Amino acid sequence: MVEKREYVYQEDPDIHEESFYTFEGLTAIIIGFLMVGGLIVSVLVFNFTFKQATILAGIMVLVYVLAIFSLFREQFFREIRQREIRTVETRDYRTQVVEKDRPVAMPSKTRYLVVEKPREKLNIPSYDFRGSSETKIYHKKSCRLGKSIKKKNLVSNNDASYFAVRGYKPCKLCHPERVRK
Repeated sequence: MVEKREYVYQEDPDIHEESFYTFEGLTAIIIGFLMVGGLIVSVLVFNFTFKQATILAGIMVLVYVLAIFSLFREQFFREIRQREIRTVETRDYRTQVVEKDRPVAMPSKTRYLVVEKPREKLNIPSYDFRGSSETKIYHKKSCRLGKSIKKKNLVSNNDASYFAVRGYKPCKLCHPERVRK
């Protein structure tokens, strides 16, 4: 008798968290082009001097830097790992029952020899041909089509003429009518 027991338990989850920043790069490039375009248009429209254009460019760079910092976003990544441990315990209990007949008045030094009876050989007949009562076709025993005949329709014999007399046709694959005797 084999006894199996399976134990399943789970360890505490292992939680791993990371924070990282994402950056919207395409939006920052578009804002940069708009700032440069706005600076060029304002210098041409308002006829700023070099000093005024430099101060305006500095202010626009500060606004651009603040805009870029607002495009950074902090995101969190949380990974939870939980292990499940299965323990299978098997025990093999084999019991042997030994029956001994001890005579009452015999001395204890007497030994007994147990002789097993030889097994009888099974008499399983082997046939050279098999036919199907459903299709009325007969085959050699080695034919792959003959091996697929259902047991309820199987007719077996050692002589091909047995099938020919009963109106069975020979198989066109294995040609059982050509067998030498």
